[in-house]
Amino acid sequence: MKHLHAIAFALLLSTLAGCVSLPEHDPVQLYTPALRHSEPTDAPRVRWQLVIDRPLSDPALDSPRIAVRPRANELQSYAGARWTAAAPDLVETALLRGFQDSGRIVAVGRGRDALRADFLLQLDLRAFESVYDSESETPHAHIALYATVLDAGSRNVVAGRLFTHDAPASDETVPAIVDAFGAALSALSAEVVDWTLASGETHTQRAE
Repeated sequence: MKHLHAIAFALLLSTLAGCVSLPEHDPVQLYTPALRHSEPTDAPRVRWQLVIDRPLSDPALDSPRIAVRPRANELQSYAGARWTAAAPDLVETALLRGFQDSGRIVAVGRGRDALRADFLLQLDLRAFESVYDSESETPHAHIALYATVLDAGSRNVVAGRLFTHDAPASDETVPAIVDAFGAALSALSAEVVDWTLASGETHTQRAE
């Protein structure tokens, strides 16, 4: 009898399992902006070290969601698409690579690295979004970043500046928009690298 009860119970579980349908999740495609190599500039080669702090940002931007602004007072995100990391981390990585690839600085690291720096680069990410203008049917990537260079020893501000860069997308598809972000981030990173090196070197020469 116990054997028959066990068989009936197993059949019941099998039937219930066949009736339960798990929720299906839409697939999510991951993207990362492709960085372009910048052209050589006349920015100085320096003999000091730099630490880049992770950018501060609004909570809406501190996310892997790809932000889109269809109207001036509305912020949404693309369905089924995500960055491989939160926007502040993408910016931090782009700047780190920009300094490293320039070959014009002794050493550069993140704020969490055990690097004894001469200067700190603090960042405030104010915009990292796809924007639709009323005049155009296709969006453009818009990035706004406020950068501050500090003397690591005294913590005095050496220089501060707002950087903005826009790049048009070829169409409204997410891959085209990601390409536009890559162009905008590459151009903005190159400007920040040149400005930081020039600002720090000017301060160093004045202190000598």
